[in-house]
Order: sequence, then C-alpha cells, then structure tokens
Amino acid sequence: MKEVIKEAYIRKVSELFLWTDTRFTKAHQLYNKLGFTKQRTTRKLSDKSNTEEFCYRLSI
Repeated sequence: MKEVIKEAYIRKVSELFLWTDTRFTKAHQLYNKLGFTKQRTTRKLSDKSNTEEFCYRLSI
C-alpha cells in the first residue's frame, strides 16, 4: 500500500479509493493507520458469499 500511495503522489493523483469486504477488520485497521477514511458508501456484490464492502478514501 505504501508503494501505491507513493506512486500516486509521484503521478500527482489527488485521491485514492479502495473497496474492502466488511469482514476484513484487520485490513480496515491498516487502512486507517495509512490515513484512509471510511466513507458512508457501501455496496453489496450479490455473490455467493453475500459480500458487502466498505469504501475507503485517501487524500494525497
């Protein structure tokens, strides 16, 4: 993730978005530590696992 953020900065990308399964709590902790903020938006994938995802955003 740090390499992605670094590359985005080099390329003058102003923000990054990522989607993560609501069940991946350890990943959410990492994203928060890296400066991402959880957005209000969620999405359901309607797959066999009944996946629902959170959206995280990072301003660069």
